[in-house]
Order: sequence, then C-alpha cells, then structure tokens
Amino acid sequence: AAPILQKEGNRAMISINGPMMFNPGLFEQVVFGAASTQEIMAAVQDVSQDSSIDSVLFKINSPGGEARQMHILADQVKSLSGMKQTAALNTGMMASAAYYVGSQAGKVFSSDKFNETGSIGTVTVMADQSEAAKMAGIKVIKIATGPLKGAGMTGTAITADMVESVQAKVNQLQEGFSNAVERGRPNADMQDGSEARSGQSFFQADAERLGLSDGIKSMEEVFNFLDQGSQAAKLRRSI
Repeated sequence: AAPILQKEGNRAMISINGPMMFNPGLFEQVVFGAASTQEIMAAVQDVSQDSSIDSVLFKINSPGGEARQMHILADQVKSLSGMKQTAALNTGMMASAAYYVGSQAGKVFSSDKFNETGSIGTVTVMADQSEAAKMAGIKVIKIATGPLKGAGMTGTAITADMVESVQAKVNQLQEGFSNAVERGRPNADMQDGSEARSGQSFFQADAERLGLSDGIKSMEEVFNFLDQGSQAAKLRRSI
C-alpha cells in the first residue's frame, strides 16, 4: 500500500483510504483495508512541523470509522489549515468520520460528480439477545453494582435506561462532530433536523448545494489551487 504521507518539493499529500480505526491490527488492515487514525495524526503533525511544506492535500476515500479521538484529529487538521494551504479531495467517498476530518481543510473538492460526501451523524448498536438466550433454554442472570453496569452483555435484556444512557453519549459525540463541521464549513446547516444532518451522503451537486463541498477538481488542479494560495500568502507577508 502507498504510504499515508508523501512529500514532493513544497507539497505534501496525506491519504486516508478505507474505514478509519484508531489502532487497527494487521487483520483489519489486510482484510478491511483499515486506515490508522494514529498514523494519520502523526502525518499531520509531521507536515505541521515541516517548514519546507506549503501545501497539504488530504486525499480521501473512506466511509468513516471509529469516533475514538476523531475530535483530536479534526482539531489538528483545522490548526494545520491555519498554518498552510490545505484542501481535502474526495476520490470516491468522504463520509462520516472521514468528512469530520476533511471538512477542517481549507477547501473540500471532489474528483467526480458521483462521489459521495457527507453522512454526517453518529451511530452505535446495542444487541438485545435475551430472547435468543431464552429460546436456547439459557437464563442469564446479571450480577452488578448498578443498573447500567454490564449493559448489553450477551443474553441480557436492553432496558430503556440503557438506551437513554447510550443515546446521551451518541448525542455528545455528534455535538462535537456538528460543531467541527460548522467551524470548517460555515455555510453548511448543522442544525438538528437539517438535510445535511440527515445522515445520508450526497452526490457532488447536492453536496455543493448544502455547503459541504466546493466543486470538482483533479488532484493536480487542487495542488495548483493550493500553490496559488501559497504564493499569494507569501506575497502578502512580503508587502
């Protein structure tokens, strides 16, 4: 696989391909093509400290992934965007956690009109296997120090209190996600119930309409765009 970070002259490219996991093992990397959030964070840190790099392209083709420390990575990308010229290029899909990160670049582009962008939302699953255990003739007795301890253990029932507790955590995670997108994409409506917040991904025309993307460009066109911005910034500093 190509390295996550590639540098050439004053340009750098950070590739995010596949589902994002904080610390994927070899199995997840080989079988699912998982991308390591830790490695992406290290790449962002690297280019942030490299004074020879003026332009950074985030090349993204990912359905999203784990929420773990995604807010830290998003903050890193936003900070980098304040130091250097940055853009995110959707080369197939920039969804959920991948859009969380990509939205913090200076611009968001797509390589094709049918690439999918968005899927802004947070989701988890709880499996109530109590009926399956009952049908198998198994009676599971949970012994715990509180009603929410051991929530979701195999064979136990999922109560309304458990669902409420997990929903509160999902809402907290989503608040950080929405706030980050609103920060990076101020024209996007991040109010609860908005079309952009529906959880669906969008083809390019709708992504632009909703303020989630800035247009269609090839990789070289994006780099040329970033180079122009870098030259303009240097000129402003020299005046």
